[in-house]
Amino acid sequence: MLYLNHLKHYKGKSVAVGLSGGVDSAVTALLLKNAGCQVKAFYMKNWHDDDVLCNQHFDQSDAELIANQIGIDFEIVNFEQAYKKEVFQQMLDQYALGMVPNPDIWCNRYIKFRHFYEHIKVSNYDFLATGHYADIRVDNDNQAMLVCAKDQHKDQTYFLCAIQSSLLNQLIFPLGRMTKVDVRKIAQDNDLLVANKKDSTGICFVGPTAIKPFLESYLVNPKGNILTESGQCLGQHDGVIYYTLGQRQGLNIGGVKGAQEKPWYVVKKNLNEHSIIVSQDPFKPQYAIRSVICQSFNQLKRSDKQNLHCRTRHGGNKQPVLFKKLNNEHIQINFLEPIYFLSPGQWCVLYDNDICIGGGQIAEINYAE
Repeated sequence: MLYLNHLKHYKGKSVAVGLSGGVDSAVTALLLKNAGCQVKAFYMKNWHDDDVLCNQHFDQSDAELIANQIGIDFEIVNFEQAYKKEVFQQMLDQYALGMVPNPDIWCNRYIKFRHFYEHIKVSNYDFLATGHYADIRVDNDNQAMLVCAKDQHKDQTYFLCAIQSSLLNQLIFPLGRMTKVDVRKIAQDNDLLVANKKDSTGICFVGPTAIKPFLESYLVNPKGNILTESGQCLGQHDGVIYYTLGQRQGLNIGGVKGAQEKPWYVVKKNLNEHSIIVSQDPFKPQYAIRSVICQSFNQLKRSDKQNLHCRTRHGGNKQPVLFKKLNNEHIQINFLEPIYFLSPGQWCVLYDNDICIGGGQIAEINYAE
Protein backbone atom coordinates (compact mmCIF):
# COMPACT_ATOMS: atom_id res chain seq x y z
CA MET A 1 0.00 0.00 0.00
CA LEU A 2 1.50 3.31 -1.12
CA TYR A 3 0.30 5.15 1.97
CA LEU A 4 2.50 2.87 4.08
CA ASN A 5 5.73 3.92 2.32
CA HIS A 6 6.33 6.92 4.56
CA LEU A 7 5.88 4.72 7.65
CA LYS A 8 8.44 2.07 6.74
CA HIS A 9 11.35 3.69 8.54
CA TYR A 10 9.41 3.47 11.83
CA LYS A 11 9.52 -0.33 11.66
CA GLY A 12 10.51 -1.83 15.00
CA LYS A 13 10.04 1.46 16.85
CA SER A 14 7.81 1.69 19.92
CA VAL A 15 4.86 4.01 19.29
CA ALA A 16 2.22 5.25 21.72
CA VAL A 17 -1.02 5.99 19.87
CA GLY A 18 -3.72 8.26 21.23
CA LEU A 19 -6.84 6.20 20.52
CA SER A 20 -9.99 8.32 20.76
CA GLY A 21 -12.61 5.79 19.72
CA GLY A 22 -13.04 7.33 16.27
CA VAL A 23 -12.14 6.12 12.80
CA ASP A 24 -9.10 8.39 12.33
CA SER A 25 -7.15 7.19 15.36
CA ALA A 26 -8.24 3.60 14.69
CA VAL A 27 -6.74 3.67 11.19
CA THR A 28 -3.66 5.40 12.61
CA ALA A 29 -3.07 2.49 15.01
CA LEU A 30 -3.75 -0.09 12.27
CA LEU A 31 -1.32 1.50 9.80
CA LEU A 32 1.47 1.70 12.36
CA LYS A 33 0.99 -1.92 13.40
CA ASN A 34 1.00 -3.01 9.75
CA ALA A 35 4.21 -1.02 9.27
CA GLY A 36 5.90 -3.19 11.88
CA CYS A 37 5.82 -0.81 14.83
CA GLN A 38 5.47 -1.90 18.44
CA VAL A 39 2.15 -0.16 19.09
CA LYS A 40 0.29 0.48 22.31
CA ALA A 41 -3.01 2.38 22.45
CA PHE A 42 -3.84 4.98 25.10
CA TYR A 43 -7.26 6.47 25.73
CA MET A 44 -7.10 9.93 27.32
CA LYS A 45 -9.86 10.50 29.82
CA ASN A 46 -10.03 14.26 30.05
CA TRP A 47 -13.55 15.08 31.20
CA HIS A 48 -15.79 13.93 34.04
CA ASP A 49 -19.40 14.50 33.05
CA ASP A 50 -22.14 13.90 35.62
CA ASP A 51 -24.73 15.14 33.14
CA VAL A 52 -23.49 12.77 30.39
CA LEU A 53 -23.23 15.65 27.90
CA CYS A 54 -20.42 14.18 25.85
CA ASN A 55 -19.94 10.72 24.36
CA GLN A 56 -16.78 9.96 26.31
CA HIS A 57 -18.14 6.75 27.88
CA PHE A 58 -19.07 5.44 24.41
CA ASP A 59 -15.75 6.55 22.92
CA GLN A 60 -13.77 4.84 25.68
CA SER A 61 -15.62 1.59 25.07
CA ASP A 62 -15.08 1.88 21.30
CA ALA A 63 -11.37 2.59 21.81
CA GLU A 64 -10.91 -0.56 23.87
CA LEU A 65 -12.83 -2.64 21.34
CA ILE A 66 -10.69 -1.25 18.50
CA ALA A 67 -7.46 -2.05 20.36
CA ASN A 68 -8.66 -5.62 20.91
CA GLN A 69 -9.70 -5.94 17.26
CA ILE A 70 -6.33 -4.69 15.99
CA GLY A 71 -4.47 -6.75 18.56
CA ILE A 72 -2.59 -4.10 20.54
CA ASP A 73 -2.33 -3.34 24.25
CA PHE A 74 -4.65 -0.71 25.69
CA GLU A 75 -4.39 1.67 28.62
CA ILE A 76 -6.60 4.45 30.02
CA VAL A 77 -4.82 7.58 31.23
CA ASN A 78 -6.63 10.21 33.28
CA PHE A 79 -5.91 13.90 32.75
CA GLU A 80 -9.20 15.27 34.11
CA GLN A 81 -7.65 17.63 36.66
CA ALA A 82 -5.14 19.07 34.22
CA TYR A 83 -7.84 19.49 31.57
CA LYS A 84 -10.19 21.29 33.94
CA LYS A 85 -7.47 23.71 35.04
CA GLU A 86 -5.51 24.31 31.85
CA VAL A 87 -8.26 24.05 29.22
CA PHE A 88 -11.76 24.36 30.67
CA GLN A 89 -11.14 27.01 33.35
CA GLN A 90 -8.95 29.06 31.04
CA MET A 91 -11.75 28.98 28.48
CA LEU A 92 -14.31 30.24 31.03
CA ASP A 93 -11.95 32.97 32.26
CA GLN A 94 -11.45 34.30 28.74
CA TYR A 95 -15.13 34.15 27.82
CA ALA A 96 -15.86 36.16 30.98
CA LEU A 97 -13.53 38.85 29.62
CA GLY A 98 -15.43 38.96 26.32
CA MET A 99 -12.84 36.96 24.41
CA VAL A 100 -13.45 34.05 22.03
CA PRO A 101 -10.96 31.32 23.02
CA ASN A 102 -10.21 28.04 21.26
CA PRO A 103 -10.06 25.14 23.77
CA ASP A 104 -9.01 22.66 21.06
CA ILE A 105 -5.68 24.47 20.68
CA TRP A 106 -5.09 24.34 24.43
CA CYS A 107 -6.08 20.67 24.58
CA ASN A 108 -3.37 19.85 22.06
CA ARG A 109 -0.83 22.11 23.72
CA TYR A 110 -1.33 21.09 27.35
CA ILE A 111 -2.98 17.66 27.35
CA LYS A 112 -2.16 15.59 24.26
CA PHE A 113 1.29 16.96 23.55
CA ARG A 114 2.46 17.79 27.06
CA HIS A 115 0.87 15.65 29.79
CA PHE A 116 0.31 12.64 27.54
CA TYR A 117 3.75 13.00 25.98
CA GLU A 118 5.37 13.18 29.43
CA HIS A 119 3.41 10.08 30.46
CA ILE A 120 4.61 7.95 27.57
CA LYS A 121 8.21 9.19 27.79
CA VAL A 122 8.47 7.64 31.27
CA SER A 123 8.12 4.29 29.47
CA ASN A 124 10.68 5.35 26.84
CA TYR A 125 8.42 5.18 23.79
CA ASP A 126 10.22 6.27 20.63
CA PHE A 127 7.27 8.15 19.14
CA LEU A 128 3.80 9.52 19.88
CA ALA A 129 1.16 9.20 17.14
CA THR A 130 -2.34 10.62 16.76
CA GLY A 131 -5.01 10.68 14.07
CA HIS A 132 -4.58 14.37 13.26
CA TYR A 133 -4.65 15.42 9.63
CA ALA A 134 -1.20 17.02 9.47
CA ASP A 135 2.25 15.96 8.34
CA ILE A 136 5.81 16.10 9.58
CA ARG A 137 8.57 16.93 7.12
CA VAL A 138 12.32 17.35 7.67
CA ASP A 139 14.11 20.38 6.21
CA ASN A 140 17.66 20.66 4.86
CA ASP A 141 19.00 21.19 8.39
CA ASN A 142 17.31 17.98 9.55
CA GLN A 143 14.76 19.96 11.57
CA ALA A 144 11.21 18.61 11.78
CA MET A 145 8.47 20.90 10.46
CA LEU A 146 4.68 20.83 10.82
CA VAL A 147 3.16 20.71 7.33
CA CYS A 148 -0.42 20.93 6.06
CA ALA A 149 -2.23 17.69 5.32
CA LYS A 150 -2.90 16.40 1.82
CA ASP A 151 -6.64 16.65 2.53
CA GLN A 152 -7.03 20.43 2.68
CA HIS A 153 -10.60 20.19 3.94
CA LYS A 154 -9.50 18.12 6.94
CA ASP A 155 -6.17 19.82 7.65
CA GLN A 156 -5.72 20.33 11.42
CA THR A 157 -2.46 22.25 11.58
CA TYR A 158 -4.47 25.23 12.87
CA PHE A 159 -5.23 23.29 16.07
CA LEU A 160 -1.58 22.18 16.41
CA CYS A 161 0.03 25.60 16.17
CA ALA A 162 0.75 25.90 19.91
CA ILE A 163 2.55 22.61 20.58
CA GLN A 164 6.26 22.62 21.43
CA SER A 165 8.51 22.66 18.37
CA SER A 166 10.97 20.37 20.16
CA LEU A 167 8.37 17.57 20.05
CA LEU A 168 7.93 17.54 16.28
CA ASN A 169 10.70 15.05 15.56
CA GLN A 170 9.06 12.60 17.96
CA LEU A 171 5.56 12.77 16.50
CA ILE A 172 3.92 10.69 13.78
CA PHE A 173 0.79 11.77 11.90
CA PRO A 174 0.12 8.83 9.55
CA LEU A 175 -2.99 10.42 8.03
CA GLY A 176 -1.22 13.55 6.81
CA ARG A 177 -0.63 12.12 3.35
CA MET A 178 -4.09 10.64 2.96
CA THR A 179 -7.61 11.88 2.38
CA LYS A 180 -10.60 11.20 4.57
CA VAL A 181 -11.98 9.01 1.78
CA ASP A 182 -8.79 6.92 1.96
CA VAL A 183 -9.14 6.56 5.72
CA ARG A 184 -12.78 5.44 5.54
CA LYS A 185 -11.92 2.91 2.85
CA ILE A 186 -9.08 1.42 4.88
CA ALA A 187 -11.37 1.12 7.89
CA GLN A 188 -14.08 -0.55 5.81
CA ASP A 189 -11.66 -2.87 4.01
CA ASN A 190 -10.34 -4.03 7.39
CA ASP A 191 -13.81 -4.29 8.95
CA LEU A 192 -12.91 -1.93 11.78
CA LEU A 193 -15.79 -1.59 14.21
CA VAL A 194 -15.84 2.20 13.81
CA ALA A 195 -15.50 2.25 10.02
CA ASN A 196 -18.78 4.12 9.61
CA LYS A 197 -18.83 6.01 12.91
CA LYS A 198 -19.62 9.70 12.50
CA ASP A 199 -16.85 12.20 13.13
CA SER A 200 -17.07 14.07 16.41
CA THR A 201 -17.69 17.80 16.09
CA GLY A 202 -17.55 20.69 18.50
CA ILE A 203 -16.27 20.63 22.07
CA CYS A 204 -16.68 17.34 23.94
CA PHE A 205 -17.82 18.80 27.26
CA VAL A 206 -20.47 20.93 25.57
CA GLY A 207 -22.09 17.89 23.93
CA PRO A 208 -25.28 18.45 21.94
CA THR A 209 -25.97 21.72 23.77
CA ALA A 210 -25.17 24.94 21.91
CA ILE A 211 -22.26 26.93 23.33
CA LYS A 212 -24.47 29.84 24.52
CA PRO A 213 -26.73 27.88 26.92
CA PHE A 214 -23.68 25.93 28.06
CA LEU A 215 -21.81 29.11 28.98
CA GLU A 216 -24.92 30.50 30.67
CA SER A 217 -24.79 27.59 33.11
CA TYR A 218 -21.28 28.66 34.23
CA LEU A 219 -21.05 32.41 33.64
CA VAL A 220 -23.39 35.25 34.61
CA ASN A 221 -23.44 38.26 32.32
CA PRO A 222 -25.91 41.16 32.49
CA LYS A 223 -28.55 41.51 29.83
CA GLY A 224 -28.46 44.63 27.70
CA ASN A 225 -29.61 46.39 24.59
CA ILE A 226 -29.20 45.43 20.96
CA LEU A 227 -28.53 48.71 19.17
CA THR A 228 -28.25 49.83 15.58
CA GLU A 229 -25.28 51.90 14.48
CA SER A 230 -27.40 55.02 14.96
CA GLY A 231 -28.34 54.01 18.52
CA GLN A 232 -31.87 52.67 17.90
CA CYS A 233 -32.76 49.89 20.34
CA LEU A 234 -34.01 46.77 18.57
CA GLY A 235 -34.37 44.53 21.59
CA GLN A 236 -32.57 42.85 24.45
CA HIS A 237 -29.72 40.36 24.45
CA ASP A 238 -28.88 37.75 27.11
CA GLY A 239 -25.31 38.91 27.80
CA VAL A 240 -22.55 40.39 25.61
CA ILE A 241 -20.12 37.51 26.20
CA TYR A 242 -22.50 34.96 24.68
CA TYR A 243 -22.32 36.53 21.21
CA THR A 244 -19.59 36.67 18.58
CA LEU A 245 -18.75 39.25 15.94
CA GLY A 246 -20.38 38.36 12.63
CA GLN A 247 -23.14 36.38 14.33
CA ARG A 248 -26.51 36.60 12.62
CA GLN A 249 -28.41 33.75 14.25
CA GLY A 250 -30.07 33.88 17.66
CA LEU A 251 -30.48 37.66 17.80
CA ASN A 252 -34.29 37.45 17.75
CA ILE A 253 -34.67 40.72 15.87
CA GLY A 254 -38.02 40.88 14.13
CA GLY A 255 -39.14 43.25 11.41
CA VAL A 256 -37.67 46.70 11.99
CA LYS A 257 -39.63 49.67 10.70
CA GLY A 258 -37.77 51.40 7.88
CA ALA A 259 -35.16 48.64 7.60
CA GLN A 260 -34.64 46.32 4.66
CA GLU A 261 -35.57 42.66 4.74
CA LYS A 262 -31.96 41.64 5.29
CA PRO A 263 -30.23 39.81 8.14
CA TRP A 264 -28.65 41.70 11.03
CA TYR A 265 -25.05 40.98 12.05
CA VAL A 266 -23.20 41.66 15.29
CA VAL A 267 -20.50 44.19 14.35
CA LYS A 268 -19.43 45.47 17.77
CA LYS A 269 -19.65 44.50 21.44
CA ASN A 270 -19.44 46.98 24.30
CA LEU A 271 -18.72 45.12 27.52
CA ASN A 272 -18.72 48.23 29.71
CA GLU A 273 -22.16 49.34 28.57
CA HIS A 274 -23.45 45.77 28.11
CA SER A 275 -24.59 46.54 24.57
CA ILE A 276 -24.34 44.89 21.18
CA ILE A 277 -24.21 46.88 17.95
CA VAL A 278 -25.80 45.27 14.88
CA SER A 279 -25.78 46.21 11.21
CA GLN A 280 -27.32 45.05 7.96
CA ASP A 281 -24.17 46.13 6.17
CA PRO A 282 -21.34 44.47 8.13
CA PHE A 283 -18.70 44.85 5.41
CA LYS A 284 -18.36 48.61 5.61
CA PRO A 285 -14.77 49.94 5.51
CA GLN A 286 -15.03 50.92 9.18
CA TYR A 287 -15.32 47.24 10.17
CA ALA A 288 -12.37 46.09 8.05
CA ILE A 289 -9.43 44.99 10.19
CA ARG A 290 -6.02 46.36 9.26
CA SER A 291 -3.83 44.51 11.75
CA VAL A 292 -3.77 42.51 14.98
CA ILE A 293 -1.31 42.07 17.83
CA CYS A 294 -1.09 38.46 19.02
CA GLN A 295 0.17 37.26 22.39
CA SER A 296 1.51 33.87 23.49
CA PHE A 297 3.18 33.45 20.12
CA ASN A 298 4.45 29.90 19.63
CA GLN A 299 7.09 29.59 16.91
CA LEU A 300 7.29 26.17 15.30
CA LYS A 301 9.76 27.13 12.57
CA ARG A 302 12.04 30.09 12.21
CA SER A 303 11.24 32.29 9.22
CA ASP A 304 12.92 35.49 8.10
CA LYS A 305 10.12 36.19 5.64
CA GLN A 306 7.74 39.07 6.19
CA ASN A 307 5.28 37.95 3.52
CA LEU A 308 3.38 34.96 4.86
CA HIS A 309 -0.19 33.68 4.94
CA CYS A 310 -2.49 33.50 7.92
CA ARG A 311 -5.52 31.51 8.99
CA THR A 312 -7.80 33.08 11.57
CA ARG A 313 -10.02 30.02 12.05
CA HIS A 314 -9.88 26.29 11.37
CA GLY A 315 -10.85 25.58 7.78
CA GLY A 316 -10.62 29.24 6.86
CA ASN A 317 -8.84 30.56 3.80
CA LYS A 318 -5.22 31.62 4.14
CA GLN A 319 -4.96 35.41 3.98
CA PRO A 320 -1.81 37.18 2.66
CA VAL A 321 -0.17 39.10 5.52
CA LEU A 322 2.95 40.96 6.58
CA PHE A 323 4.44 39.40 9.70
CA LYS A 324 6.52 41.20 12.30
CA LYS A 325 7.87 39.68 15.49
CA LEU A 326 7.71 42.28 18.27
CA ASN A 327 9.33 40.18 21.01
CA ASN A 328 9.41 36.56 22.18
CA GLU A 329 5.74 36.67 23.17
CA HIS A 330 4.07 39.11 20.76
CA ILE A 331 3.73 39.41 16.99
CA GLN A 332 2.05 41.90 14.67
CA ILE A 333 0.10 40.71 11.64
CA ASN A 334 -0.89 43.20 8.93
CA PHE A 335 -3.58 41.99 6.54
CA LEU A 336 -3.06 42.80 2.87
CA GLU A 337 -6.71 42.16 2.05
CA PRO A 338 -9.78 43.25 4.06
CA ILE A 339 -10.74 40.87 6.86
CA TYR A 340 -13.73 41.04 9.18
CA PHE A 341 -15.20 39.60 12.38
CA LEU A 342 -12.09 38.84 14.43
CA SER A 343 -12.27 38.87 18.21
CA PRO A 344 -9.66 38.91 20.99
CA GLY A 345 -8.97 35.31 21.98
CA GLN A 346 -9.06 33.90 18.46
CA TRP A 347 -5.81 32.44 17.13
CA CYS A 348 -3.90 33.57 14.07
CA VAL A 349 -1.81 30.78 12.55
CA LEU A 350 0.98 31.62 10.10
CA TYR A 351 2.07 29.63 7.04
CA ASP A 352 4.94 29.74 4.58
CA ASN A 353 3.28 27.90 1.68
CA ASP A 354 2.23 24.64 3.39
CA ILE A 355 4.64 24.90 6.34
CA CYS A 356 3.09 26.00 9.65
CA ILE A 357 5.32 28.69 11.15
CA GLY A 358 3.37 28.98 14.42
CA GLY A 359 0.52 30.92 15.94
CA GLY A 360 -0.60 33.39 18.59
CA GLN A 361 -3.78 34.52 20.31
CA ILE A 362 -5.28 37.87 19.29
CA ALA A 363 -4.86 40.46 22.04
CA GLU A 364 -5.44 43.71 20.13
CA ILE A 365 -7.34 44.58 16.95
CA ASN A 366 -6.71 47.65 14.78
CA TYR A 367 -9.39 48.70 12.30
CA ALA A 368 -8.77 50.35 8.95
CA GLU A 369 -10.82 53.43 9.93
